[in-house]
Amino acid sequence: MSEGTTPEKEFPESVHVTSYPKIIFLWPTWVVSFIIWLIAIIGKLDLTLVEYKAFGWVWIGILTFNLFVISFEFAAGKFLAILIIFFGIIIALFTIPDLPTSYWLPSLGLRMEFYLVITIIFSIIYGLLWLSRRFNYLEITHQQITYHVGILADERRYPAPSCHFEKRTEDVFERVMPPFCAKLIMKTETGETAEVLNCVPRINKRLADIKAILDHLKVIQAR
Repeated sequence: MSEGTTPEKEFPESVHVTSYPKIIFLWPTWVVSFIIWLIAIIGKLDLTLVEYKAFGWVWIGILTFNLFVISFEFAAGKFLAILIIFFGIIIALFTIPDLPTSYWLPSLGLRMEFYLVITIIFSIIYGLLWLSRRFNYLEITHQQITYHVGILADERRYPAPSCHFEKRTEDVFERVMPPFCAKLIMKTETGETAEVLNCVPRINKRLADIKAILDHLKVIQAR
């Protein structure tokens, strides 16, 4: 590189954007199921015994929280209120002496095989979801934008220079929970909405890569 020249900024040659259903936010239930099963296997614990009932109630608590996440859309204020109430109840159940959980909180009798089955079910679902996204995605390159739909690869094509992208987060849970999703909206130069991807993981990284490609394309056209 000669002296006084500025190196060109690196940019991706293409960006693949995928959209997932909200079931991906159930991953904490999947992870907790596996952890509880692993603890039971390593420690050779009989989880049906009363002294291990906390495992069952922790699992139920995580599942309940996850179901709230995928069932409703929450603004920031509602999110904080529910979070405070949820963790307040959990702390009260297991720490306040005046609430002896051993008397009124029954054992759920969940065997370690139950957690293993749940882990396997989630693993299969997430594996199939990941595989399906290999055939359903938005591809942004320097020349064009292509929406690949389905195994037979039906395609919708748009000229890259005439499109722009924006994100919209209507649910605060999507913003604060991995994989940090948001809605991605693609619009044409007339402002008409061309494509909407409702739950795009790592949305900020995807938008940064898309911006890098489109900005580079504008530089090339201006030369």
